[in-house]
Amino acid sequence: MKTMFRKLVCIAAAVVLTVGLLSPAVYGLRRYDACAQDFPEFSALAHTQTDAAENAVIVKTDGTLPDFRLLHPLSSVQGPDDIYVVTFSTASEAQRALPQLCALHGVEYAEPNATVYAQGGEEAITAYQTWGMDFMQAGQFAAALASQDDLQQVVVGVVDSGIKADEPVFRDRLVEGASMNGEDYMQDDYGHGTSVAGVTADCTQGLPVKILPVKVLRSDGTGTLLDAANGVKFAVENGASIVNLSFVTTTCSRTLHDAVDFAVAHGALPVISAGNYALDMNKKDCCPADYAPGFVVSGCDRTGAFYTSSCYGSTVDLCAPAVGVPVTTIYGQVLEINGTSFAAPHVSALAALYKLYMPDADLHALEKMLTLNIKDLGDPGFDVRYGHGVPDLSALDGSRHASSGRTVREVRVEHLPDKTAYYYKESFSPDGLALRIMYTDGTQETRTTQGVQLVGTDPMHRGKNTIRAVYDGHEAAFDIQVKYRWWQWLIVIFLFGWLWY
Repeated sequence: MKTMFRKLVCIAAAVVLTVGLLSPAVYGLRRYDACAQDFPEFSALAHTQTDAAENAVIVKTDGTLPDFRLLHPLSSVQGPDDIYVVTFSTASEAQRALPQLCALHGVEYAEPNATVYAQGGEEAITAYQTWGMDFMQAGQFAAALASQDDLQQVVVGVVDSGIKADEPVFRDRLVEGASMNGEDYMQDDYGHGTSVAGVTADCTQGLPVKILPVKVLRSDGTGTLLDAANGVKFAVENGASIVNLSFVTTTCSRTLHDAVDFAVAHGALPVISAGNYALDMNKKDCCPADYAPGFVVSGCDRTGAFYTSSCYGSTVDLCAPAVGVPVTTIYGQVLEINGTSFAAPHVSALAALYKLYMPDADLHALEKMLTLNIKDLGDPGFDVRYGHGVPDLSALDGSRHASSGRTVREVRVEHLPDKTAYYYKESFSPDGLALRIMYTDGTQETRTTQGVQLVGTDPMHRGKNTIRAVYDGHEAAFDIQVKYRWWQWLIVIFLFGWLWY
């Protein structure tokens, strides 16, 4: 009897001990069940887990399902693109968990769900109409486009604080957007998104350029990295060919960089304000403007002088109006505001004009048009403050109709020649070579060798030879290889031996 009693006591103790050891894992398992399929739902789920963004960690995996349970998070939410948000009780717990999360199998990176900030400040009242269109000499170009009746709609995504839709500048200009933070995207309590979108809408008056508002910033002008990244992806997935990002975080973020890559991979142009911290982005993080795949815009005033608060660095592409920019506000006023937040939507508007002008233009062509039609300010050529320069559309008349006088914009190699490896003394043959000729009126054509000048075909030396195909002053280059035949090698060896002897 005593033996049986002892056995029962031992079994009961073992059960209690096992339950005690497993309870933390069971606790984690009980909360490891949230999943979302689209970006708004993902953001909404992440927000319901905690009121404090600093308590959450963004985790990117390679497709592997990670096991977060032994870290005892309050919750974990799985979203699109193999991204998770893991929430802890406090910010210090989240910070301590970062290295452990990075060490989990299949995790590519983990980073805090840090804060992004709107950029800009108010000054004085003025009449509504941005001086930027005159400064960029884009008015005639826009008017010529507006006179045409066959333009295709272009959508500009404005990822910001939402929009006050009843402002006159947005009448018949909006497409359905979304909120990433659970608030109404048609309500802009902070006003930044309304002002930013208003600049693009003003610069494209009378044209089929639509605004897609995506709300990622709250009423205090701040938001989270996750919401910002999800907002970019939502805009791209819902038809935006240009995405305006007038926010900044001083925390380098793989999550935001991945969102920019997502836009680029899907053919959308991310236009990013440089930020207003007067930082050298080569030395200090100013994300996402520090990321080269984005199209980064610094600021200047009416005279072309560089805006002293603008960040700068090697990622800057253009400089645009950022001082005393007239913008619409959520209070029905028009104010002059400073900030690179308002330089970026000027360039977003120009990108939309170019997209109307060249409806078949890809991302590369849009970037080329933006950086070719410029006035060079600052140091000659590219510099870290002005980038390539300030926009100047004075050379474009807005005509989209092909004519005998149309201008070549770019030449690319579409197909290499059938033969790209030759023996010494053989003659180069252009058979199979095809060039894509792109014109400034948006048309393009394929040419073989008619009217094309080939430079570098004679003489050809052993090794790599670069051939330049020139058409109307524009060139595209490709490489061919030249090698010796076996008997040519014997001659070279014999001559070398004779000279040595």
